Amino acid sequence: MSANPVFLRARRGARLQVACSRIRLAMRLKLPVRTASLWAAAAAAAALLASVGACGDAEGRAETASAAAPVEQLPPAIIQPLAYPYAPGSSALSGRMTGIVRLAVVPPEDTIVRPASQQDVCGTQFRDETVRVVQADRLAGALVWVSNPPAGKPMPTSRRFEITAARCRLTPRVVATVAGGTLNVKSSDRVLHRIRVLNSRSGDTHAVLLHNDRGQVIPVHEPLETAGLLELRGDVHQWMRAWVAVFDHPYFTVTGRDGSFELDSLPPGRYELRTWHERFGVRVDSVEVGEGETVVEVSITE
Repeated sequence: MSANPVFLRARRGARLQVACSRIRLAMRLKLPVRTASLWAAAAAAAALLASVGACGDAEGRAETASAAAPVEQLPPAIIQPLAYPYAPGSSALSGRMTGIVRLAVVPPEDTIVRPASQQDVCGTQFRDETVRVVQADRLAGALVWVSNPPAGKPMPTSRRFEITAARCRLTPRVVATVAGGTLNVKSSDRVLHRIRVLNSRSGDTHAVLLHNDRGQVIPVHEPLETAGLLELRGDVHQWMRAWVAVFDHPYFTVTGRDGSFELDSLPPGRYELRTWHERFGVRVDSVEVGEGETVVEVSITE
């Protein structure tokens, strides 16, 4: 096993100090010191200095290279906090946006999960359904929101939301919440579930939830303090996944089983409408909302 370079430099430096101290003492006391010994000591000192200097140069080069290395950039956040605090407002005119999210591509095949253990609870096999297209090409479970919300309707009064672990799956797959709320994660299974709450952008773990029995409920508070997208992922049963969207304004929803959505109480104006799905990413559309109803069709093409 190679010696620690820091230890070697320290030992060489100590030897150098001892050698120099002995030479200075001998010269000050006028002790008989052979010329050959002086030259040998000087050569040893020079070698030690060169060695220490070389190590210092190498360390400096390593530090410079490390400083010059590019810093890994995180991808843009899917849901970003507003640049300004949201404040409800009043408007004499109010519009309503209704629409459908359509899937214009062939949906990817779902994964067949075959649990190796606890089959009495998890089942022998099941389809991990990430894309739900119930009526023709209409996409269920897509997140829809306005990224530049106006001063409009008040924030939702309900601040409690729920995800359930049932038969070793998390349902619903996507939950939309408000900042400052509470997510209750419940288990309906008599097995151990270890669920991580992750920042979907950085992958950092906010919390680890341990369920040991049926009926256990664990409240989650801190990860919901700031707008963003969270991922819930099982450690024991790794196919268990769900998504929690946290918003600091009221203009958001999740498409229903028929792919439909509605955003009401929007003052007339142009808005940036964002649609996200775990398999297809984010789509951005610009929508002009007038007084009354504005019908929108969002098409997922890739």
